[in-house]
Amino acid sequence: DKLLYLFGGICKHGFAGNKLYVLDLEKDVKLDSSSVCSGQFTWRKITTKSKSPPSLFDHTAVAYNRTMFVFGGEKQHKKTSNQLFRYSPRNLKWGKELSEVDSFSVQPPPPGKQYKMIASQGSMFVFSSDLSIIYRINVSESDHATSWDKISTRGSIPGNNSKGSADLRQYAICSHRQGNSTNIA
Repeated sequence: DKLLYLFGGICKHGFAGNKLYVLDLEKDVKLDSSSVCSGQFTWRKITTKSKSPPSLFDHTAVAYNRTMFVFGGEKQHKKTSNQLFRYSPRNLKWGKELSEVDSFSVQPPPPGKQYKMIASQGSMFVFSSDLSIIYRINVSESDHATSWDKISTRGSIPGNNSKGSADLRQYAICSHRQGNSTNIA
């Protein structure tokens, strides 16, 4: 299925929300002779079977296998979050991931908004818009987050990337563990 999920954000009245919507990108699609896509797409609100995350905006989300993860963002009263949530379309349930991190494990990134996320086999990466903060989230075969790794990079951060984006290609990052951080080789 080619589905686009939308969680939270700010409504037209200026309030943050915690509703979840889906857009089916395959339904009602027609290709004309020049392979131009046309169709009538409709957003559908999803009624979940569990409590949704708090109202958020300026958060980040990524699809991993058949699961969506949401991280960070701004909550009510200008408080920022560093919570990680998981949504499973299979059972229509939300869950909070890595909420109990012991003092011996790598802690999550600091609360913030406008983080970015990308996914790769077995991992997801969360990073700040200026690339000064990079973390890896290790994911189990059952699509649950298992631990955080803080990524240390060498050299200066390239250019001014405050409004940039990223994409991760398979096998583009090689890493090895060293203490509580992971160095990009």
